[in-house]
Amino acid sequence: MRRVGVFLVLFLGVALFGVTSLHAAPPQKIVIGHQDIFGKLKKPPVPFDHAAHVKRLKKNCVKCHHKYTGKGEPKKCSACHGKKKEGKKVSLKNAFHKKCKKCHKAMGRKDLARKCSACHKKK
Repeated sequence: MRRVGVFLVLFLGVALFGVTSLHAAPPQKIVIGHQDIFGKLKKPPVPFDHAAHVKRLKKNCVKCHHKYTGKGEPKKCSACHGKKKEGKKVSLKNAFHKKCKKCHKAMGRKDLARKCSACHKKK
């Protein structure tokens, strides 16, 4: 009987760990502007505090990841948006600019919606 209890505890522990590890924690910080994705950059890359945005948006991932269904992990923006506009898909650069500017403007942060240097900071 004791073996069954130990086995059950181990099984439940492994099962619980497996379920919680299916949803990996989102990255804390992201640098937007890798040359391999965007090509030659005219402005410095943008340091993006992903954790702060997740917290501010109350984990409403669909605000940014607009095709996210709530199941599994959201795709990276570059999974759909490429270097250049493809058909009806907006380029990755324009997708970031449109999404970020729209949200910051709605928050009353016009400085972040209009000034390139607000996000593209020189070192």
